[in-house]
Amino acid sequence: MICVHGNGEEGCYECGERIKVMREVKFRGRSRSDGTWLYGSYVQCEIDGDSIKDIYSLNDEFVDSETVSQYTGLLDCNDVEIYGGDKVRMLVDGDEIVSYVFWDCGGFCVEAWDDYCPYIGEYYDKRNIEVIGDLECNQMT
Repeated sequence: MICVHGNGEEGCYECGERIKVMREVKFRGRSRSDGTWLYGSYVQCEIDGDSIKDIYSLNDEFVDSETVSQYTGLLDCNDVEIYGGDKVRMLVDGDEIVSYVFWDCGGFCVEAWDDYCPYIGEYYDKRNIEVIGDLECNQMT
């Protein structure tokens, strides 16, 4: 089992794993100029009274703030990085679900059945999860 809750070195109070979780913290957002994904660090600041949300990347380009999402630290069956807002197909207790990945209560979740939204790490098996699109354009990223 891979613990993705990030609750520290002493042990995860959610799943009991006693491992130190280290995942790469990075973000992506669509370029305002051409719509391509830009990857880097998340920056939020205020300039002349306007709140600016951006991805700091080597490109010196601005991104559409509505498209900014965080990397989960997980890969799908095709070695594609999984981000918040991605649409995934995965197995949850033997049922195939299609859901968007979202952040809730300190972890990345998927909507499985009705109001049940487990952490993606509870059912993570790289062989059984695939990114099939994203919230922003509903197509393969």
